[in-house]
Parts: sequence; C-alpha cells; structure tokens
Amino acid sequence: PGVDSVTLGDSDAIARAVLTLPPVAHIPHALRHEVTDAELTGVIV
Repeated sequence: PGVDSVTLGDSDAIARAVLTLPPVAHIPHALRHEVTDAELTGVIV
C-alpha cells in the first residue's frame, strides 16, 4: 500500500503539473518542434 500511495501521489502531482502547463506542452515533442520552427519562421518572416 505504501508504494501504491506514493505512486498515486506522484501521478496526481504530475497530472496537476501537466494541467498547469501551456497547451503546447501537451503536443508530442516532434510535432512541437515542427510547430516551434513554423512559429519562429513566421516571426522571422
């Protein structure tokens, strides 16, 4: 039970942390990288 409680607590903490992140943080890394490049290109242009 102790390990389960710790795991559950960590999961809850991670879930809350994720909810506080901006929407872009939920995008997979590869896609986020592409979107970031597009955004940077748009800003530069």
